[in-house]
Amino acid sequence: MKKQRDWLGIEPIVNRPISEGLSVEVYQVYVHSIKPGDVVRVRIIQQRCKWRQGIRLSTDGGLSDDEEGSNSNAVILWADERKTHKIRVTDTEGFLWVYNVWDTGLGAGPFESLSDTSCMRVTNPDSDATVRYECSAFGIPPDFGSLIFELKVT
Repeated sequence: MKKQRDWLGIEPIVNRPISEGLSVEVYQVYVHSIKPGDVVRVRIIQQRCKWRQGIRLSTDGGLSDDEEGSNSNAVILWADERKTHKIRVTDTEGFLWVYNVWDTGLGAGPFESLSDTSCMRVTNPDSDATVRYECSAFGIPPDFGSLIFELKVT
């Protein structure tokens, strides 16, 4: 089975064409350092889009959402289901991949993600504090109000 790190890498993935147009780095995938026993707290601040919006968290290991009763290497947190999430890291090789997902309802799958124009503006990325994500599902110019959330690893 191919590992997450084999196809996502261990560095954040910058959306270069969008970044160059905005003169600021925006990401398709962001990466946090994590270890077993960490807790990932996510708070949905805003969802403003006609499509369903969510967040995909994944690791090479295990993530447990006790409220959902799930334990997997990846979880999808839909903004319309809960505003706060507490995910336990049960096992990991040290990396948490974060990116926005959406469902247009057009039958493209359980979710869509990583389009050429999807991106996230990340505030406070290099600290141990809360990191803010402002996401644009797709389209030019980006709409960074499509989904806004905060993430903190403790």
